Amino acid sequence: MQHCCILFFSITHKCFEDISFKKNNDICGNTKASMIEATEICKSYGALRILSEVSLSVQQSEFLCITGSSGAGKSTLLHILATLDTADKGSVYLDGVNTKTLKGNRLAKFRNQRLGMVFQAHNLLPEFTALENICMPALLGGLSKTEAEKKARELMQILDVWERASHKPSELSGGEQQRISVGRALINSPKIVFADEPSGNLDEQNAKELHDLFFLLREKFGQTFVVVTHNPLLAKRADRVFEIKKNTRPVLKETE
Repeated sequence: MQHCCILFFSITHKCFEDISFKKNNDICGNTKASMIEATEICKSYGALRILSEVSLSVQQSEFLCITGSSGAGKSTLLHILATLDTADKGSVYLDGVNTKTLKGNRLAKFRNQRLGMVFQAHNLLPEFTALENICMPALLGGLSKTEAEKKARELMQILDVWERASHKPSELSGGEQQRISVGRALINSPKIVFADEPSGNLDEQNAKELHDLFFLLREKFGQTFVVVTHNPLLAKRADRVFEIKKNTRPVLKETE
């Protein structure tokens, strides 16, 4: 089961020892609820420069889309923000925590207890039912089977897949599989949800339903969403769009 642990993220309000915290203050000295603070992120693979001094701030409950052409560095930036990759230079604070201070088991624990992640491929475990797949992060985080299943069933009601609880992934449609993956990302009540082309493998109708679901969840639970997408309709609905272009500075746009 170790190969799947990287998929499972969530958030609690527990304290972590020896972790650096950062507060962002407005001009009046009040603490702002900034969920993500990335500063001068650089990333190269060999001689190929992917990201150059990229900075980004995302506020609590904001829905941000990252757009741009293929190969511009969208997924690379998302993976760095989500602690799935490391930057060559720069810093990332998530909910006030300096991710550079997290290593090994502490990083794995932080991911499990602080973040949610939805991939383009659903990455469901084929030998487990839909209910069991959703429960997995909670069980890894120490929640009892009874409590995990209770939370999972509540999410399946919201996601409109409660009738599919006992079905294996191979018995689900593509849209249902992605909804189950969303449930898995939300089981531990994350404040930040990262999604990498979540509707990329879905048809137009299922993609729209998934996007509607994201905004419903944001309204219901107040999560911050950061979504990499090529879908112009989703980007238009976002609060802001962070457009990455090759060899130029990224552009942050307010949506109308």
